[in-house]
Amino acid sequence: MIHEKKGKANSQIEKVIGRGLSATADCILRLSRNDSTTIATLYAAGRDIIEKNIVIEFDIETCRWKHSSEELIEEIDINLSVIINYVVSKKEVSMSAQELASILKLKLNPIAIASLLDRNKSILDSNGISFERGRTNGKRKIILKYNEL
Repeated sequence: MIHEKKGKANSQIEKVIGRGLSATADCILRLSRNDSTTIATLYAAGRDIIEKNIVIEFDIETCRWKHSSEELIEEIDINLSVIINYVVSKKEVSMSAQELASILKLKLNPIAIASLLDRNKSILDSNGISFERGRTNGKRKIILKYNEL
């Protein structure tokens, strides 16, 4: 059993093992719950599985976890939330990850920003935002477009 990091983490994996060590694991499962409830969230990610959050419930009678009928309220990374709000206000953003970090005062490096966007394409899609990577004059850029739902 590993306890969660107490500081701020940029991803579910960093909450458990920190940066750099995730490359050694084939699969990571993280169970998180509030002590006062039997409802929990099981986060699963790995090389051979699709990243997902599953709401589960502890059955006191059988002492087993089972899939819950509760709906998951997804926790969105604060940096992703700032990017989404910016794109919605501008309708289209085309710039380098470094420029995006500078404009939005994000404390992420360009690689972390691109990784954050890659990992959260489904959240971007559900907010009406398309994400592409491009190049102009040999420079990498991020292209985000808001298509009103």
